[in-house]
Amino acid sequence: MMKFDRAKKEFLDFLEFDKGYSDKTIENYNRDITKFEIYITEYSINYKKLSKENIFDFHSDLSSTIGPRSFSRILSSLRTFYKYLFSQNLITD
Repeated sequence: MMKFDRAKKEFLDFLEFDKGYSDKTIENYNRDITKFEIYITEYSINYKKLSKENIFDFHSDLSSTIGPRSFSRILSSLRTFYKYLFSQNLITD
């Protein structure tokens, strides 16, 4: 099973080398996904077996420190990350 940090690095490399995204954009993706990584590590959640409840709990966890627009951006980053994982057959759902 691929560890989260390795999957994240491969995703960021994909954004840089395959998609040609700017350093700033990649930095933003990295920051957003790292927030999620800290959360799932803290609560021992398997990133390959996420539920909607996990996302709601993640939102609750962050809601005191970030606004709704920032959370929407984080969610968008995670959606892109998970689409990548799916396209690479690293997750099945």
